Order: sequence, then C-alpha cells, then structure tokens
Amino acid sequence: MAQSLYSEHKKPVILLLILSCIITLLVFSNNVAYGASSVPTAGTIQSNAIANLGGAFSPLISMFSSPFLILTIFSGIGWGLNAGHISPDTFAVSSLLMEMPIAQLSAFSALLFLSATKLILSLFAFTKIFSDALLGKLEDYTGNALAIVGTFLVVTTATVYAAEVTTAGLGSTNIFAMILTNLLAFLISALAYVVYIVIRTMIFALDVLAFLFSPIPFTSAFFNITKTLLLSAYAFISLASPIFASMIGLILLAIAFCVFKKARRLVMYYKRIYLIPFFNALFRRGYTVPIIAEKLPRGTQESFNDIELCLEVFFMNKTTILHKKEQCYLIRNDGKNYLFKKRWFGFGKTIIIEIEGEAYIEKCFRFIRIFTDENRYIGQRKIHLVLRREHAANIEEIVNIAEFIDYNALLEERKRIKAEEKARIKQENAQKRAEEKARAKEESAQKRAENIQAIKDKLPKIKLPWKK
Repeated sequence: MAQSLYSEHKKPVILLLILSCIITLLVFSNNVAYGASSVPTAGTIQSNAIANLGGAFSPLISMFSSPFLILTIFSGIGWGLNAGHISPDTFAVSSLLMEMPIAQLSAFSALLFLSATKLILSLFAFTKIFSDALLGKLEDYTGNALAIVGTFLVVTTATVYAAEVTTAGLGSTNIFAMILTNLLAFLISALAYVVYIVIRTMIFALDVLAFLFSPIPFTSAFFNITKTLLLSAYAFISLASPIFASMIGLILLAIAFCVFKKARRLVMYYKRIYLIPFFNALFRRGYTVPIIAEKLPRGTQESFNDIELCLEVFFMNKTTILHKKEQCYLIRNDGKNYLFKKRWFGFGKTIIIEIEGEAYIEKCFRFIRIFTDENRYIGQRKIHLVLRREHAANIEEIVNIAEFIDYNALLEERKRIKAEEKARIKQENAQKRAEEKARAKEESAQKRAENIQAIKDKLPKIKLPWKK
C-alpha cells in the first residue's frame, strides 16, 4: 500500500519541494526574513488571511472533504457578499471570500449544477459508479488542484515563519539558514498535503461503504444526504468560527489517521475493481490489461525466477496474514501459483502464499473471482480473490497458464449434464408411463374379453332347428 501511495502522490510532493525552494530563494533575496508583508502570494490573498483560517486546518479539511460542495458554498457566499446580500460582518474571513475568483454568479451557478448533479446521481447505487467515474474523476482533479494551491499558500506562510525562526536563532541569513528554512517550509507544506490525502481517503471510504451496503433500501441516499448536510454545516462553521472549526478538524484528522489503512484498502479496491474498468469501458474501448505487468512489483524478481503470470488481485478472506480487500499479486512461477505481497515500499515484510489444490476462476458481472474449496461457503474458503473484469478478454490465456478450472464452463457443463439427465429421466418416465398405459389397456381388453366369455358361458345353450 505504501508503495502505491508514494507512486500516486510523488509528483505533487516533488512540486511542493520545488515551490518551497523557489519561495525560500525569494524570501532571502528580497530580505524579508523578518516580515510577511513582502512575501509573494497567490493573487491578492495575503498570508495573514490564511493565518486567520485557524492555522489552515479548517479550510483544508472542509475543502478537501468534498471539493465541489465546499467550493459551491464558498462561491455562493462570496457572490452574496459582493452583491450586498450578506453582511461582511457575518464571517471572519469575508474579505478573503470576496476576493476569490469564483465569487461570481456564473461560477456559483456552474458549481451548483455540478454539485447537485453529483449528489442526485450518488443517491442511487446503479448510478453511483457512473457519477464517480466521470464527475468523481473531475472532482479528484479539482481536489488535487486545490491541494497544490492550498499548500502553496501554506508554503508561503510557512517559509516566512521558518525564515523568521531560523534567522532569529542563527542571527544571520547564511546558506545554512536558507537550507533550514527550506526544510521546515517543505515539511509544513507536505503536512498540509497529507491532510488532503487522509481526509479525502476517509470520506471516499465512507462513500464506498455506503455503496457496498446499497442493497439495503435507501441506504445510499440517506448516507449521501446526511454527509452533504454535515459537510455544509462544517464549511459554514469554518468560515464563521475558524478556531472552533480547527478544533473539530483536528479531531476528524486524528480519526482519519487512525482508520487510514483500512480506508485506503477499501478505496483502492473500489477504484481498481469498479471505477477504472467502468471508465475504460467508456473511453478506452478494446483496452486489455496485460497478464504480466510492464513494471513488476518490487521484490518479485528476487523471490521468483520464471514468472509466467503476474496479476493484481484483491484478497477477500480475512486471515492472520492478509487483510480483507488487501491488494496483492497472483504469480505463476515454476508451474505453481503464488500470492505475493511486499509491504512498506517494498522493503518490509514479504508474504508468499502457495495456492494448493484445485483453483477455479469465474467471470461474474462485476469482476472475476479466483477461489479454492468449491464446496465451502465463500467466507470459509482458503483462497478467494477478486480481479478486474477487463481480464475477461484474456481469461482463456490465464486458464491455460495458471491451470485454473474455468468455473463458468464447469457450471455450463454441469448444467448440460443436469439437463441431459433431466431429459433422460423425463424420457424414461414417459416411456414407463406409455408402457404402463399400454399394459393397462391390454389388461383391460383381456379382462373385458374374459367377462364377455364368462357371460356367454352362463347363457343357456339353444339348439337351433336348422342346425344339426
């Protein structure tokens, strides 16, 4: 998980490092180490405005939890302040809201349309995947942009603060002070970006849980409406009372850190199994996932020397070794199938599980399953894996290489045999009934003939005169 988390967010982190270096050079080159008034900021937003927002935690948490919704609220309030419909004394950060580029009626209308559309589509389970694959992807891009912009503002403030601390402590603005300033500024800005990752992951995981429980009537609708109301309330609190909002935000952040690993596993499972295949089906027709990844997971080449198959799968049985819905890899090596997992950026514990006995592969509507112990319930099977449905295009190749039993073909064969057996039994029963009917008819005719003969025998014999 750590390796995929790093690869997913390494570009924004590198960008933050570059920004912190640039701002550090600007701070020291302009001799503003003891004041923030000359520090370059984004647009007209000053660094003291960020400081007024409860140490930047309350706007980060509210904005990153649901970018479309919070931007809609901020845009609507900013437009209302500029239009005179809302008093500037209502919010502590009115000047900041009025100066935002989205504080216009056109921007508010567009954001309101996106937020309402996403909310309506998310109310129903059968449209939620469509909403997450399209509008959700756009919202992720928006969230990433907000994370970079927000953390850029934090970098600006943090750089000035770090410059003040280091130069005051060292008594000079030498190269060591610049390095220390840059390091401190980068750590603070990286922490702000971590807030974005953790909060978005927790909120997304709650959405996934609501989706997984969607077979219960109105569960998804109830959750999304409740979530929208709570996030809207928190957004208003963060604007009206930033300090109080920061206290709530720190509590939420602590909870998000505690559940981050489980939430991350759930989010990865939902994205890889549902969202990515659905998005590819819409915009990448004919795309086939290779059976051997172009870039093998770290540690596989050290553990295996003849890899014939390497598939990303998710383990669905909770054991003491692997967690439920945890990402791992199915590897075929030297005629045997293994589950492989390397934790902690590829430098931690290595987990290798050999798949013994017969293994089945089944193509379902939502995904493809690989499992053992057919006669047991799903939760009692030793191995139960799920992989992307896009592998259906090369499932025959997977069956041949991994020597799996095609469960769909097996079920069809069993269905055919059962139908043949049913037809045979039906034919035998029909033949038996026909034979019994013919026998009964013959017996009835024989009995009728016997009765007629008996009646004839009882009649008196009359000798006709013309017969001698």
